Amino acid sequence: SCGILLSDEALYQRDQRVTKHRPATILAIPALIAVVACLDVPTQSAVTVPRVRAQQMVGDWVVHIDGGSFRNSIELFRVDTTSGGLTLHDLQTRDWAGEQQSGLGIVWSSGTVVNGGVSWALHLADGSEGQMSWSLVGDTVFGRLSFPGSLTDYALVGVPVSLSIVPKSTGPVPAMLSPQDRVPLVLLRVDDLPAQDRDFIPRLMQRGLYGELAIPTALVGMSGRASWSDVAQWHRDGFAVAAHSRNHSRTNGSPQIFLSEVVGSLSDLANRGYGTTLFVQPGTWEDSIYFDTPEKLNNWRGAVLQTFATVFEGYARPASVSLPMADSMAMGVGHFTVSNGAPVATVLNWWQEAQRPARFTVFMMHSWSLTSPDQLDWFLDSLALAMRGGRIRLAHSSAEALYTGR
Repeated sequence: SCGILLSDEALYQRDQRVTKHRPATILAIPALIAVVACLDVPTQSAVTVPRVRAQQMVGDWVVHIDGGSFRNSIELFRVDTTSGGLTLHDLQTRDWAGEQQSGLGIVWSSGTVVNGGVSWALHLADGSEGQMSWSLVGDTVFGRLSFPGSLTDYALVGVPVSLSIVPKSTGPVPAMLSPQDRVPLVLLRVDDLPAQDRDFIPRLMQRGLYGELAIPTALVGMSGRASWSDVAQWHRDGFAVAAHSRNHSRTNGSPQIFLSEVVGSLSDLANRGYGTTLFVQPGTWEDSIYFDTPEKLNNWRGAVLQTFATVFEGYARPASVSLPMADSMAMGVGHFTVSNGAPVATVLNWWQEAQRPARFTVFMMHSWSLTSPDQLDWFLDSLALAMRGGRIRLAHSSAEALYTGR
């Protein structure tokens, strides 16, 4: 109030002097006990298949066919009954490199409900014929694709897709760099929606700060976590939302689990009116779905993310990238974790890097990991001062870095 601007180090030291005389705060974090229906957590293997009605199959489905030329791609199908029976149509997808794909090339199809599932007859644009079998287990399709005369058939798995997240056929709009884009762009991302966010997010808003909420959609409101009502209020207050899987579970990701966690969480948000094309990888994912190198995206999983997400926030790219963010950087852009016990000196180094001209930087925070609610006040104060002084711009979401100048 007296017009003196404190340095970032001084802000931290100020908060240390204030907090060291307070009684220690012990946070009791209750164990999360979740009873989740089979629709939310797909199982690793199929179970007894119930009888299927034709109407259950109507809608859009994303399917991975495991083998041959299909191994590194996905198919997006629309099932309808407009011609009187079940018919199957290709919708456009993208491959792992972001190139548009037109699908199997179906020119004619017919589906018959038989033996508790659907049998598909297909005529393709190249003159070949194919057959598919689909069995519905919970909200997951299992089946096989075969071609007459071939000794090989291919297993497939698929999940339903909300119409709201089906990608449009138009291509991306190129970004254009303007003089304003030299001002660094910073994103504050708050992950997981724990109960502690009810205290932490107001601390951001008190300073005029906002950012992106990474939401595990099946856990909202469970075991004291922030609720959908909280999300609605924070969204009105300027926070964007990103899908952060459904269950945030520790998994190495079978195909049905990966599809359900990615496409399912995006669909969940869209069905609640929060249409987003942002997906944030949980840090609990392992092995082939712990995307810590770009090469791990060069397959059908990368095709899923390219098709349904404009930005995938993972671990495959740096946490600070050039503006405007290239499409390649948007697939796997990283983050700096300023919570979880990150040393202050390290956070200060990251903060200095983020203030370089024409940079986009993501800072991620877990409010549940803070030893006291005000632990990061010094960092938030530094951000607020820099924003008011025009030294940085603040993003509502990572998409603003990709579309800068539009």
